[in-house]
Amino acid sequence: MDLPRFSKNGLNPLKELHFLQKPIFFLSNMPGKKYLLPKVGYITDLSIRNGLWVKVGLGCQSVFTTKTYIMKKLITLILIAISFNSLHAQNNSSATAKTKINKIYLEKGYGGSSQAGTNSEINLQAIVNNKWSATFSYHDLTMKPKNLPANYQPESGTFFEVIPYTDEILVNMKLFSLTAGKYFPLGRNSWLTTEAGLSFVSGEKASFQPATPEPTDPLLLLFGFSGTTSNYTTSIEKKNSFGGMLRADINWAFCSFMGLGAGVFANFNSIQSPVGCQLKLSLGAMGRHKKTKK
Repeated sequence: MDLPRFSKNGLNPLKELHFLQKPIFFLSNMPGKKYLLPKVGYITDLSIRNGLWVKVGLGCQSVFTTKTYIMKKLITLILIAISFNSLHAQNNSSATAKTKINKIYLEKGYGGSSQAGTNSEINLQAIVNNKWSATFSYHDLTMKPKNLPANYQPESGTFFEVIPYTDEILVNMKLFSLTAGKYFPLGRNSWLTTEAGLSFVSGEKASFQPATPEPTDPLLLLFGFSGTTSNYTTSIEKKNSFGGMLRADINWAFCSFMGLGAGVFANFNSIQSPVGCQLKLSLGAMGRHKKTKK
């Protein structure tokens, strides 16, 4: 690389410089400062006066340094973003691997309960990781009051002297329950679940006062009714409470989206604690296992 040679004829070296078809490098001769400026191109003739090139060169150097600094920062930020996204994807993948829903289905059941009652149920049950079960259920029960007097006689009579009728006192109860427990496979497409949890209870509570039985109102005789009133007067009060729920269910998936089941439950609360059973029909992703080829 040839650096420009400055003349000794008294001319200021920064006044005029002439090069023909040469790569352009300039070395200033300013007192206390020397700058070697980079190649910028080829020219036929260049005239620089009063140190203009030094200023331009310093400006180019400043721009070059600023761009390099910005590029380094951008590359650093890009690498950080890529690392963060990779870590986030790995965490999501790990969470997905740890939590897998194998079965999820809706069940409708109907059956009997304690206190000569009946109950219906609708629930949503899920099997997680082939180990655990979780269920949200709603029960609607109708039954006799637990404090029914032993000598209670309901209002009774006949209709048109032929058809008998009895006016029994019944109370209603609704259970909203969230339970969780263990999943036990019994076969290729059958399983058992046992769960425990909490319930919100909305129910009725009856109170009784002794009374003297009386004949049916004579006006009712005109419509064919005849009989006697109860030996207790009854009042019904609505109450809310919280309780504990225990339940066990057995299921059989006879196809990929439908199955049959049976279950038992017990609820413990301050209003009335029912025990019941149901037969159920299931609809949903039953998670049937394929037959293994021998």
